[in-house]
Amino acid sequence: MKSIQDLDYGHALCPNCRNKYDLSTSPSYVLISIGECRDKIYAFLCQRCDWEAGKSVSQRENIASCCANNLRWEHDLFWAAVSELALRLNNWDVVAAREFGCGLPKVIYDAVISGECDLWMPPCTHISYSAGR
Repeated sequence: MKSIQDLDYGHALCPNCRNKYDLSTSPSYVLISIGECRDKIYAFLCQRCDWEAGKSVSQRENIASCCANNLRWEHDLFWAAVSELALRLNNWDVVAAREFGCGLPKVIYDAVISGECDLWMPPCTHISYSAGR
């Protein structure tokens, strides 16, 4: 297994086949849900798994299920998976979202996901948040 120390910047493990690859070459993803998490999780596939997922709807569902299981049970690996919130906060840049995450304390992250608070990012500034709607 590869740890974060074994991977170059912008590289991660395919959440389906576990192969290391460059995230900037990852155009395809599957949406997965893990437990009670309300945030959408995007599992980015390597090119081989992307090709496999394109064969049929059932194959794509099988790959999504495999990704969800890997992420759920082996959460200590550097998977090519990010939350929708991290993508939004990193201007939909997959590499930045994976490398830096959302950068929010858990209490604020939970409040955003539950709808108790909104986030906005003025251009060229740090993340801002407000409670209530």
